[in-house]
Amino acid sequence: MPRLTALLPLLTALALPTTAAAQPVPPYDVVLANATIVDGTGAPRRAGHVAIKSGRIAAVRATPFTAGSAPRTIDVRGQVVAPGFIDLHAHLEPLLQLPDATSAARQGVTLALGGPDGGGPYPLAATMDSAAALGVGINVGYQVGHNTVRQQVMGTANRAPTAEELARMRAMVAQGMRDGAFGLSTGLIYIPGTYSKLDEVLALAGEAARAGGIYTSHLRGEGLGLLDGVAEALEIGRRVRIPVVLTHHKAVGPQMWGQSVTTLRMVDSARAAGTDVMLDQYPYTAASTAFDVLLPPWALAGGARLVAGTTGGPGAAGADRAGDPRAVAERRGRRRCAAGAVRQRAVGLDAQREDAPRLGGPARGGGGAGGGRAAGDRGVPERRGRGGPPPDGRGGRAAHHGAPDDDDRQRRASVGAGERRAAPAQLRHVSAGAGGVRARAAGPHA
Repeated sequence: MPRLTALLPLLTALALPTTAAAQPVPPYDVVLANATIVDGTGAPRRAGHVAIKSGRIAAVRATPFTAGSAPRTIDVRGQVVAPGFIDLHAHLEPLLQLPDATSAARQGVTLALGGPDGGGPYPLAATMDSAAALGVGINVGYQVGHNTVRQQVMGTANRAPTAEELARMRAMVAQGMRDGAFGLSTGLIYIPGTYSKLDEVLALAGEAARAGGIYTSHLRGEGLGLLDGVAEALEIGRRVRIPVVLTHHKAVGPQMWGQSVTTLRMVDSARAAGTDVMLDQYPYTAASTAFDVLLPPWALAGGARLVAGTTGGPGAAGADRAGDPRAVAERRGRRRCAAGAVRQRAVGLDAQREDAPRLGGPARGGGGAGGGRAAGDRGVPERRGRGGPPPDGRGGRAAHHGAPDDDDRQRRASVGAGERRAAPAQLRHVSAGAGGVRARAAGPHA
């Protein structure tokens, strides 16, 4: 008996680990309770509960999860829970200086696609390696920019490429796709992309298509040339068989307001014929880009700078063709502008008008929706201007244009939620987990 009594504490102690190990392991890491769920399918928002496991959404249900389902439960009553947003048009030039990307992350963006409007870095691999070494706060991917490629091969020459130049550009796009680019972007309103013809863009888009990429385009015209610009992008998609995104789609200027009715019909017709076409747009009625888009392309050919009193252009006979109202209207939907001298005022516009250009500092890329600094970001100057490379690699002057129409904006936003406004399939697989540099060819969970 004394020996048996002495063994009881030992047996009890040995049994304790077995009892602790038998406790059930919670199936989830975090439960978000009492959420307002917007799932991204176009379905109405609904009340529910979301469970997360290993950084992924593991379960969504209308009824609460049982107690102990996760070591942490967060009551998000009154808050919206949604999948991470894909920003299809991100000027990521500041990324290496601001790798946390908090201005995007705080808006719910978990994947940003850089290199829009024909701009972006090249060689692509070097930028991706640098970003990966730094570590970034969101997922980022890149496109190969047509303007970047063309400028490296041809400068700002206003002509078609030679056979050798076109071969070099095709090789550069193909290499960018091998480096992990998601596709080709064009900025056909910008220098030097505006000097290209359809055959050149078809050849380069073909390289992206062969690698399984997409084609995004700042159209050749968004003002009076809008319908021709949309038709060109749709023709590229049809002939190359590549998914097309009409980037920041809009109808610029009062003369074009309401034309989204026509452009959406064009998109629907192309989709019905088998072309994969999508579009994105601003949530506001303003646009920001370089002031020199108000100039005719010949005025900037070969790296010409914006100067006062530009004269002597083709057929100008001494007239100031840089202020040709027709050229301005074709490019920005506005007839009332004399874009001659670039000074700290809007030449030929009433500076008090809402659509008068707001002139800023040198444009180094990164304009549009994501070009400025978020509150709290430090250490990088505010970035203005267009995404494509400016003439001679130097900046122009940025201009704010209050030109799109709110009825057009709402029309584009309210139709085709599950179709025209969906992200390309190449981007939908990207996990919203820890941020990183994402390559198109890196696998189903890149």
